[in-house]
Amino acid sequence: MSLITKLREDWRLRPWWMNGLFYFCCYMTFIYMPFDLFFKPVAEDHEIWFGFSLTGWWAKATEPLHWAIYAAGAYGFWRMRSWMWPWASVYAAQVVIAMVVWNLINVRGGGIVAGVIAGAIFAVPMVALWRAKDRFNSATTTQSRSPATTEEKTMSSTLPDWAQEHMRNYLATDGADGHIWRGVPTLLLTTTGSKSGEERMLPLIYGEDNGDYIIIASKGGFPEHPAWYSNLVAQPKVRVQVAADKFAATATTVDGERRQKLWDIMAEVWPPYIEYQQKTDRQIPVVVLSRD
Repeated sequence: MSLITKLREDWRLRPWWMNGLFYFCCYMTFIYMPFDLFFKPVAEDHEIWFGFSLTGWWAKATEPLHWAIYAAGAYGFWRMRSWMWPWASVYAAQVVIAMVVWNLINVRGGGIVAGVIAGAIFAVPMVALWRAKDRFNSATTTQSRSPATTEEKTMSSTLPDWAQEHMRNYLATDGADGHIWRGVPTLLLTTTGSKSGEERMLPLIYGEDNGDYIIIASKGGFPEHPAWYSNLVAQPKVRVQVAADKFAATATTVDGERRQKLWDIMAEVWPPYIEYQQKTDRQIPVVVLSRD
């Protein structure tokens, strides 16, 4: 996958305004703050905290904290961590207060009206982050836990660590942590191995259509179908968890007009599916999960 493709996929993970905040944090982390800390003369240093101006060495002393804040922001937006939305909202609130206070106490300020206007502008991302909190994932590492539950024992061992951690959090919280992953809904699918006869669980992005759940056997555009798809073709009876809702279902591969309709739905949910199809000669299966 090319760098341009990776950047395009990364861009699609967030709304445009959140991408703006993300790249602003990257700029401050890798360009502006290093220059400010290591190259700007002390006499020219100027920092503002809660509306109060700091200059000289006092400003220089607070720059590492400012740098760390932007670095945390860049990482939090990049990985879409769950702590990001309250952390960024609190920082935005600090900026709102700073705008009001600075305009009130600084001789160059515009007074209460200018302060309120400036504060209102910075309040917009604060509110937007709060409203978008469901887009963020958990960044917490699972702490010491009791022995694996029966459900955890069915988790596919071939999946990467992050996917297994995602499933553990999903199971432990009934989907409160994990149902929304990078801004899209996910479910847990348990199939029966076509050769081993053992149950295997994995997380998948899903869409909905008239009470049915739609999943895509993309495998990122690889030439062959994913193993879980071969399993459900051999044994269509599966188990599904959507947030806290657990149920038995029957998996059906669709084709023709219905496939196109459901493919279009899923391409809106996760646009990279379009590129995955372009990368492979096989027709990527569209699967419908219907409650039994």
